[in-house]
Amino acid sequence: MFEQNIALGPGTEAFSSHLIEVVIMLLGAAILGFIIGWLFKKSYKEEFFALKTDHDKCPGIKAGLENNINLLESNLSNCKADLEKSRSMVSEITTEKEGLQTTLNARISDLATANARIVQLEGEIKISGVKAKVLQVSLEGEKTRLGEEIKHLRDELSKAGLKFSAEAPVLFVPDMKLAAEIFGKSYKADDLKIVEGVEPKIEELMHVAGIKSWAQLSETPAEKLKSILEAGGEQFKLHDPATWQHQAKLAAQGLWKELKELQDKIQGGKV
Repeated sequence: MFEQNIALGPGTEAFSSHLIEVVIMLLGAAILGFIIGWLFKKSYKEEFFALKTDHDKCPGIKAGLENNINLLESNLSNCKADLEKSRSMVSEITTEKEGLQTTLNARISDLATANARIVQLEGEIKISGVKAKVLQVSLEGEKTRLGEEIKHLRDELSKAGLKFSAEAPVLFVPDMKLAAEIFGKSYKADDLKIVEGVEPKIEELMHVAGIKSWAQLSETPAEKLKSILEAGGEQFKLHDPATWQHQAKLAAQGLWKELKELQDKIQGGKV
């Protein structure tokens, strides 16, 4: 197409045709560039609008993420507070548990000591019971021996021509040490206060009335004792001496165990 006849000079028809061809080529190139530019522009425009749409969504996403972050931080703060509270509660519970354990150990120790003391007291009670029985048997034997000795002396005196004006009474001496072990309190012989219901003032009334021993009290009818109380004043009228005779009789015989069992069943001298 660009072949030129060298025989022809400038300004000839061949130059004009060449110029038209160049213009057509430039025009084609311009059209082709426009088409390509339009295509690129359309592609870029679509991509731009896509990016713009994504960009428009970013603030919402960012705000959502910020809200989520704030919520997570708030939850984390609450969790930390709950954790500290839980740690404090665990510490308090641990301290309380240690205190309870110490108290429990102390009580277990006290119970063990008390149990050992109970076993010891049971042993002592058994021993005391055995001693009391042995002592009672010994006293009964001594009483029998003295009776036989008195009878023997009486027979000897009878053989010698002498007679008794009256039979000599056998003196019984109660074991007040044994009474103290059973009652947990020391009493003297013929102490009327050992009788349940007899108070110090009442004992004074009995002494004024001539009742100064357990034997005398055991022989005094309940009606007589009631009249003595009524004569002593209004404060003594409420006392009931119904069991005083029986109690005094047990005391006079040194039957402390039986007397204690009876007193455990009565209150203020009344069954």
